[in-house]
Amino acid sequence: GLLWCPGAMASYPPNCSKYTMPGCPRDFFPVCGTDGETYGNECVLCQANR
Repeated sequence: GLLWCPGAMASYPPNCSKYTMPGCPRDFFPVCGTDGETYGNECVLCQANR
């Protein structure tokens, strides 16, 4: 799941099912992982969790 962190848009579980292809868009919507790391967007978080 995600945690709120400064700069993040919202706190919600990631919807990784929509990121089936390798690579991610370059959109910048920071999200925090439960590992405390900030990822550039939800797709990047999902890729890191694979």
